[in-house]
Amino acid sequence: MFSGNLKLDSPSLYGILSRTLSSIELEHVVTAFKDSIEKGSAKEKREEGLSFNPRPARIAEILIKEANVTSTETISASFYASLYENKINFTSNLSANCTSLVNEVHLFLKNESLINNVECKKISLAYCIDYTRRIHIEKPSENKLNSFFKKVNYLLSLEDPSLVRLKTILSSHPSYKKS
Repeated sequence: MFSGNLKLDSPSLYGILSRTLSSIELEHVVTAFKDSIEKGSAKEKREEGLSFNPRPARIAEILIKEANVTSTETISASFYASLYENKINFTSNLSANCTSLVNEVHLFLKNESLINNVECKKISLAYCIDYTRRIHIEKPSENKLNSFFKKVNYLLSLEDPSLVRLKTILSSHPSYKKS
C-alpha cells in the first residue's frame, strides 16, 4: 500500500516537482496526490517484490517528461485519472478548473463523451500509455481491452502538434494493436 506521501511513494516525481514548482504549487500538488491515493489509487495491482511507483505518479511523470506539462492544475488532475471508475467527492482545495479537467477525462475514459480540452487529451494519452505498459499485470477482460483500444485509436487520431510525442510513445508500444 501507499502512504499518500509523494516524497516517500514517488521520490523521482517529488524530486522533479520540487525543482520546478514554487513551494505553494508543490504543496497543492502534494495534497492532490495524497487525496487521490486516499480515494482509491492505492488499490492497483502490482507484481510482488518489485519496487513500485503508484499509477497517479506514473501518469504525472509521463506528462512532465514527455509532454512538458508544467501546470499544477493539469498535474493535480492527472492524479485522479485512474479513479474514473470510482465516485469521487473532491476535496475543497481543488480548483474549479482542476475538477473540470478530471470530470472531462473521466467521462472520456467511461466512454461517455469525447474530449475537447487539450490538457484532458494529454492526461488521457498519459493514462493510456501507463495502462498499455501494464496490460500484462492488469490482465483485463476481452471487452475491457476492446473498449480500451477504441479509446487509444480515438486518441491517436487527434490532430494537435502538442500531442505528437505522447501519440508516438503510445502507438509504438508492443501491446498496442490496431482494432
